[in-house]
Amino acid sequence: MNRAAFTNYLNNYLRPNGAHLTPLAIATRLRKADEAEAVLGHSLDVAVTTDPQMRADLLALRRNNAHEKRYGQMQNALRKYYHMTHGHLFPRLRDV
Repeated sequence: MNRAAFTNYLNNYLRPNGAHLTPLAIATRLRKADEAEAVLGHSLDVAVTTDPQMRADLLALRRNNAHEKRYGQMQNALRKYYHMTHGHLFPRLRDV
């Protein structure tokens, strides 16, 4: 993961209500991105290379923590990283 670029992206990210993310929200997304890399066993740069890889990794995160329901936070970080890399949002799994 390119931490500097991702941090810069998160600092400039606007939520749907037009507000910036708080420093705590940014730190949380960075921590969850690190957790996602640990669970997946590869960098987020690999995870966002292709749409099929992204879909497979989102599903892998869900399977890994399905009982704890913490996978959504890691998926959120991965989706933000995809948006930073590709300039558009990845579709929801239910829409693919």
